[in-house]
Amino acid sequence: MEDDMSEEKKAVTLYCSFCGKSQHKVTRLIQGKTGNICDECVELCLDTLCENPNAGLSERVRRFGQIKQLEESVEKLQAAAGRLLAREDERREPFDTMRSALGELEGALKDD
Repeated sequence: MEDDMSEEKKAVTLYCSFCGKSQHKVTRLIQGKTGNICDECVELCLDTLCENPNAGLSERVRRFGQIKQLEESVEKLQAAAGRLLAREDERREPFDTMRSALGELEGALKDD
């Protein structure tokens, strides 16, 4: 009985026709009449199509490529902003230490 269950489960599991990943290993699996494709393979295909924007692509694929480029640019800008903020904190630290020391010195001088 247990062997029947595992074989039934195997029969139900779908796989990507391109990379071979099971439906359980990908975010999404699109079923076609003669095969399946996972979201990762779709993204790889779109990346390949968008590499040459003058290759007679549909408007929808062109827009996807533009959106993807914008997302990549935003990610780069966010990373750069994070690095700048980290550097700013590093630059500010000695001044904060000096201000703190000066404040303590002023307080000590007022007490005298």
